Amino acid sequence: MRDFRSLKTLTLCLMFASPAYSQELIARSIQHGDTLWGLSEQLLGSPYRWREILELNPQIKNPDLILEGTELRVPLKAPNSKSLVFDQPTETKKYPKLKPVDVKALLVRGQAELEAKKFNLAQATFAEAQAQTLSAEQRADAALGHGLATFHQQGCAPARADLAEAAKDPRHEDEAHYYEGLCLVEEKKFAEADARFSELVRKRSPRFAEESLFYRGFIADREDRWSDAESAYQDTIDFADQKRLVTISEERLRAMRARKLTSWAEQKVFFATASLGLGYDTNVVALPRSLAPSAYGLSSASSASALGLVAAGIKNPWANPWDHRVRYSYLVLHYFDSAIATANELQSHDLSTSLDTSLSPRSQGGLSLGYSSVFTGKLGLAKEYLALPSGEVRWSRVMGPLEKPEAVLATSLRYTYAGARVAATNPDQDQNGQSFLLSTRYTLRHRAPHTYSPGLDLEYRPSRGKENTYFSGTALGRWDMPAGPEKWQMFLSQEGAFQYTKYLQSSASRGDGALKYTATLTKIWAPWFETRLQVVGTYAFSNVSTYAFNRAQVNLGASMTY
Repeated sequence: MRDFRSLKTLTLCLMFASPAYSQELIARSIQHGDTLWGLSEQLLGSPYRWREILELNPQIKNPDLILEGTELRVPLKAPNSKSLVFDQPTETKKYPKLKPVDVKALLVRGQAELEAKKFNLAQATFAEAQAQTLSAEQRADAALGHGLATFHQQGCAPARADLAEAAKDPRHEDEAHYYEGLCLVEEKKFAEADARFSELVRKRSPRFAEESLFYRGFIADREDRWSDAESAYQDTIDFADQKRLVTISEERLRAMRARKLTSWAEQKVFFATASLGLGYDTNVVALPRSLAPSAYGLSSASSASALGLVAAGIKNPWANPWDHRVRYSYLVLHYFDSAIATANELQSHDLSTSLDTSLSPRSQGGLSLGYSSVFTGKLGLAKEYLALPSGEVRWSRVMGPLEKPEAVLATSLRYTYAGARVAATNPDQDQNGQSFLLSTRYTLRHRAPHTYSPGLDLEYRPSRGKENTYFSGTALGRWDMPAGPEKWQMFLSQEGAFQYTKYLQSSASRGDGALKYTATLTKIWAPWFETRLQVVGTYAFSNVSTYAFNRAQVNLGASMTY
């Protein structure tokens, strides 16, 4: 009905007039731009009465298209409306008395449109009903219908007045309060929303008790009240008749338990982690396929290794609106082959600070600053090789309904300055330079607990050394899934990547490619202890044969967290 507003303004021409509205009508000749909506608003006082005109003029087949010159029968205004002044009325044409609007039919039609999810039509139909003279029950029915249609079309704010009106009728109180609770969740007013849903659960509302119990778990989950959330989800699983609710509750319960285990340390003001690992690398020095280890002065390019990592950090004790963390970590990588260890053992110190905040109910932003110092060589004899100050900005957004996110889009931009501490013997190999890295990940959660994360990395690295200036692009995909029954608390993560790097100033026009696959099996034994088995395979190729190699790595590690 509201589509008629898009036509031009009415220009009306009077032909006949009558003083008796209840029994007589007037005739109008339609000119360019006339509409039933506008005609009804001007003559009958309400645009919603346009159907009265349509019923009196069966010759109109399409109410959106009225031909110029068409003669319409139009009822006069009600007696108490503002009168029109006409110069010289001519003869009056008399027609049968106009039929009243069938309010019940309007309400039935609006409900059918609402159930069919034709929310725009339902909104207009219930609005037309609200313009009529209604009983108290009909007024509540129309308010509820219009409020629900508006909620689905335009959101919470414009629906609030109708929902409040509908809540005055005991028949609609539960439904109005349920949707009011959804609005409060959207606005992150969790305490008020929980009170609404708790009342519906307490009174065992026939239609909304099950959904309200689920949302009580959802709210507790969002507030990290683990035991309350687990209780509400489990009750929904055990007692709900709706299979959809049971399925969603099972998925959210699994996700909550996993998050509870992995984020146990994150809830502390002070946290610390210690990790130890053993590994085996078949090609530590990235020996080209075309060369033997002796070309590098080695008896073998492979070696067993040991890795150690300690990290500690603090966070602000308040949760909102900012999450501020400071973290320090120290890593050491030792190779048991002494010839390889001389040049390839690695140590690094990393100090970083991060600041994150919620930008809206669906999005989050953050900023990080860091400084890393990398040492190479045998333990105790290592010299600083690179200093790496860096900064990062990041943003993420949740897609789909908040109670069951379908996906998360995350983007970050990282800047790193590489300061070489050891002078290069060849100026073309100088490591001093900068790096600009743009990363995007799109994590699909609609089949949780399985998640899929395609991503793209783009890096540009200008360097003083011509052979180290490049542009790189990496397309990757990650698949996370449970490994075995839920009680095992085992998770498998697989990632495949293809990377192409073009060296922009290389004398040999060097271009490198690499295919890489990583699989990590994690077993969570307790909130503070987990073990990991990781397998990595790399196949690298290049138009310069000295950069083409194969590599395989196996690592076994354990971590303890406080």
